[in-house]
Amino acid sequence: MPRRTNLWQEMIAVIAAKMAGDVEVIESAMLPDRRTGAKREVDVVIKSRLGNPFPRELIVSVEATSPVRPCTVEYVERMIAKHADLPTNQLILVSKSGFTVEAQTKANSYGVALFSPQTFSATDSEFQIVNKLESLHPRIMNVQVKGARVAVQRPDGSTTWFFASQQHIVFTESGDELDTFEQFCYAEVKRSWPKLGDAINLHEIGEPSRREVLFSTGPWRISAPDSPLCAIFRPTLTSMEFHPILGVQFAASVDIEPYEVPLTHMRLGEFNVAYGKGSLNGKTMILVAVENEQGGSIVFRPLVRPR
Repeated sequence: MPRRTNLWQEMIAVIAAKMAGDVEVIESAMLPDRRTGAKREVDVVIKSRLGNPFPRELIVSVEATSPVRPCTVEYVERMIAKHADLPTNQLILVSKSGFTVEAQTKANSYGVALFSPQTFSATDSEFQIVNKLESLHPRIMNVQVKGARVAVQRPDGSTTWFFASQQHIVFTESGDELDTFEQFCYAEVKRSWPKLGDAINLHEIGEPSRREVLFSTGPWRISAPDSPLCAIFRPTLTSMEFHPILGVQFAASVDIEPYEVPLTHMRLGEFNVAYGKGSLNGKTMILVAVENEQGGSIVFRPLVRPR
């Protein structure tokens, strides 16, 4: 399991993934020591392959720390010594409190990149998203599907609606069993999450509450070979037929739990960042909003505890 230890390190891992782009990013990576053979933990490892026609692997290692005072030259020396025996091609050190002048000089002499945050005011208008986020208000929806009506297409082209039981079987067009209708319903709820939020006016809900809702999904493209889903339909007690599903109307009960995540703001390199943590169902969650000139993104996930 990962050994991520604090919000700062988690936040750096998220930013590293954003900065890296379309490469492999591994958190709490274990790299082999070439002298002892033992595995050493690195906060974040970014792997890419360079060169053509004989590509080689490039490893960028990121170590993050959050001391009370600026990191000293001794810390930089420890990190340089650690990575001297690891397959690290480029070392990046990130300190929440910065680095002393001597530490910066030592790092520069070894080609080690240093990053530390810079603060900015609420009036900074360089970017449009992160600077405006004083806090975020996530809302968690727990959905219980109570029933569903299904519209299917008959052989003559007409449409028929019927009520499906939870254990009703859904098949693919080729006749392979796909799911029970209960499983199919929850998969459709997950796929239609934004639509469900709109149906209950989720953005307006500020207190824990329950909403009853009807919403629909579909239609599916009947002409596509892999899209039609066929349900067993029983027009009589002695026969059954397969029909393409045109749409589904769900009756669901939705429990909404809103809460607030206060955010800390900073600039790290080319990125403006807002980050914070909150509690959800007894779990600590991390929220990181990152923005640069190319755009922004928000990551919301559990904070990994050390093992």
